[in-house]
Amino acid sequence: MTKATQMRVSIASLAQAVSALKRAESLGCAVILESPPRLVEVQGSAWFLSLVRQARRQVPDVPAQALIDAGNAAALALDALAQGAEIVRVDAASPARNKLKAVAGGLGARLELKRKKTR
Repeated sequence: MTKATQMRVSIASLAQAVSALKRAESLGCAVILESPPRLVEVQGSAWFLSLVRQARRQVPDVPAQALIDAGNAAALALDALAQGAEIVRVDAASPARNKLKAVAGGLGARLELKRKKTR
């Protein structure tokens, strides 16, 4: 069995972020630390990115990226990009997705589209 090269973990606290980084370190892989849906609506992008920075300081040798789930809120996505998020997820149906993709690209970030789950 081969080792994963990257894992994704949804985190909402510093303890969860540090735990995810330590797990990635033990597996020898990179990690994407994702905000749960709607978390940044309450806490804010700056708060989430600060949490990720603190975790990175505690486990510095693991390649890690922060992903903020902005749902269908274009303003939240723009704020996340302005605050320095490496990846921002928006609903695929968002009318602003093309403009957000251009902004993300200009900042060296990536826009990820979330598609509705079908049964």
